[in-house]
Amino acid sequence: MKKLFKSLSVVLVAFVMVLGLSSNVHAADNTLVYSGKEEGFGFGGSEYTPTDFFHNFKGVMPGDELDENVSILNDASDCSEIKVYIKNIVHDENENPMSPNVDLEEENEVTMNDFLNQLTMTITSGGNTIYSGSAYIQGMNEYIYLGTLQKGESLDLNIHLSVPIELGNEYAYRVGEVDWSFVSEAFTYETINVSKTWKGDNKKIRPTSVDVQLYKDGKEDEVIQLSQDNNWTYKFDHLSDEYEWTVKEINVDSNYNVSYKIKGDNVEIINKRKKGTNTGVQSNTGLYIGLLGISALVIIVLIVYRRKQNS
Repeated sequence: MKKLFKSLSVVLVAFVMVLGLSSNVHAADNTLVYSGKEEGFGFGGSEYTPTDFFHNFKGVMPGDELDENVSILNDASDCSEIKVYIKNIVHDENENPMSPNVDLEEENEVTMNDFLNQLTMTITSGGNTIYSGSAYIQGMNEYIYLGTLQKGESLDLNIHLSVPIELGNEYAYRVGEVDWSFVSEAFTYETINVSKTWKGDNKKIRPTSVDVQLYKDGKEDEVIQLSQDNNWTYKFDHLSDEYEWTVKEINVDSNYNVSYKIKGDNVEIINKRKKGTNTGVQSNTGLYIGLLGISALVIIVLIVYRRKQNS
């Protein structure tokens, strides 16, 4: 039953800020969609770069306080959950040069980073501050865990940009680009569905509960209890792919034989009452014989009594 899979998807998202005389807000769906292990992430772009994911920070002005809200959605059908991480990728001439259209704005790494250092950025998720400081982000060089998303779940990021009102004219029409790397770690977990079947007995004489042991690579792990309270069923889930998982009923009642029927993720544990033990179905033969004996005794007593009365 070892069938958990794990895969990584990485996407590089650009964050372009433009200081200008007017602000043109683009209507866009700021959702980073994870579609599966093969497809990875999908999103739109802008005139500056196909990977530009932020639309509200174009034409910013001194004194602006701007917000961008971004959602990350797990829309995959081939995994159980994903873990999402983020980190910043600093621009340099060799490893991560600027996008060509940003370079056309007569920016270079030095001038662009100087411009970004004038701005303040705060990134929050779920009420937690991930980063707060210069927009030339240097405090996110290692991947930061954002959260775990089940199928259909999403998480939100808020990016707040502060532009100082005293920003000089020398920064007019400047362009800043920040790259973020999002990583998703996709998991498909194994599950084991356990159910109990009783044969050759009735509810009055069977045990009120049984214990089922989960084994990890043959070593004892979790013990759960099946009973009428949980309809004699239980689901083991989130079982790691690093181990082989099996189940077995323990402390079996000596009046029963136990067997197992396995089909896919389902394990049916069958307890059959042994022959020669009390099955809970009692014969009426002894009762009939007893009643006949009592009846015969009553008849004899009556006959003797009448004879005494006649004499």
